[in-house]
Amino acid sequence: MYATLTLPAGPEFDAPRRSPTVRVRSADELRNALRQARGQALTLDASGLDRILRADAARGLLEVQAATSWCELAGYLSGRGIVLDSFAKLSRLPATVGEAASTACAGPDGLPIPAHVVAATLVSPEGELKRADRSANPQLLKLALGGQGVLGVLYSLTLSIESLQRSAAQSAAPVE
Repeated sequence: MYATLTLPAGPEFDAPRRSPTVRVRSADELRNALRQARGQALTLDASGLDRILRADAARGLLEVQAATSWCELAGYLSGRGIVLDSFAKLSRLPATVGEAASTACAGPDGLPIPAHVVAATLVSPEGELKRADRSANPQLLKLALGGQGVLGVLYSLTLSIESLQRSAAQSAAPVE
């Protein structure tokens, strides 16, 4: 996932400067990059945020970093006997879980991807780490999912495995 985050610049309008590219692989690196970018443009390479953070089998939840691909997610779950092939093969779905949630695109069954998200962690432009779920800070969750990064950069998403399975099972055939 690549994101360009531009913060207010000073009144200088001379030659345009190339913004530095900062590669991040953790929440702390993301927070520091956004804090250091205050007042200047920054190109953020968040493609390193592509790991599965934790699985809670008892509650049926899976937390993934925002740049985790649907193929990687489907492969991880298939190793545990859960089939989500329709997510990995859906061409209209953005490549990463974070992009799909940020743009609120439709999943295999037509239901928006944010419907499968139980919680999200994002980093605000000020570098603050914020976590929101359906019971604690639901308004922030609602605004962040489908908000296209306006409130901050998504770091991780906690997904309901049962909801993803139901969506994959009810996938609609594409209209041609």
